[in-house]
Amino acid sequence: MSRTSKNEIRYGIFTEVHSKKFRMKFEKMQDSSEALDRFSDVGAFIRFMHDESDEDWDMKNCALFDLIVAARFSRTHGSAAQTLLIAVLWPGLDRISKQVEPAPESIQDSFAEVYFAALHEIQSWDMEKRERIAVNILMDVKKRVMRLYESIRKRATIPFAVPDNTEEDVDAGEFKGGAGEIEGEKTTEMIVEEKNCASVLDRLVTADVISPQESLLIVLHIFHDRDLVEIAESNGVNYRTLCRQYERAVDRLKRYFGNEKAGRDFLG
Repeated sequence: MSRTSKNEIRYGIFTEVHSKKFRMKFEKMQDSSEALDRFSDVGAFIRFMHDESDEDWDMKNCALFDLIVAARFSRTHGSAAQTLLIAVLWPGLDRISKQVEPAPESIQDSFAEVYFAALHEIQSWDMEKRERIAVNILMDVKKRVMRLYESIRKRATIPFAVPDNTEEDVDAGEFKGGAGEIEGEKTTEMIVEEKNCASVLDRLVTADVISPQESLLIVLHIFHDRDLVEIAESNGVNYRTLCRQYERAVDRLKRYFGNEKAGRDFLG
């Protein structure tokens, strides 16, 4: 699914942060952050954060801390602050996605796992820590992804225990399994459908109906058949919190398409 690739995530993140709507959100965030208020616009801020030759680490730490506060606690700008944090940390996240390779066979794109790990670290950041924020977030992201890969590889080496299904089990309708449950290769129609759905999700993110994070969650759960329990456990996210996030995204989609005019305009 292309939506989970690094290029697709990058496109979604940077298209959002350079949009006119996001510039307005950044201006609102500047009202409550002295560090952010020093920059003429969001583009200048991102360039400053990406410039390794500029060693004003105090300013960079203050800006990151203010964004983490907004990402975790702001009702109006939480999602925008989180997206901007990903944009700011992008070069480091890109390096990590290459350092953790090779990934287990079941992992289709390492960057998606790095991305989810970064979201977790942002939302679980210890607010007492104000030094070396970027370095510590990136180190923790790498550790989290490596632990995930190690766990997947260990599970893959555990021998399969053949279930002791008796005739009574079968008669009672308790036996599960069979050739009918084996998934075949994806057909051309399925691949086309997934690409079309990815395009729709991208448009929904652009329309600010769902966030890039919610879009990726929907893709992993529906198209990659990742159970919400598995997604929560592999990324160290609270299961109930993840469920609420997924349910809110689905409810928002239902309301959006339930609005006859909005749905018609979108599909038109």
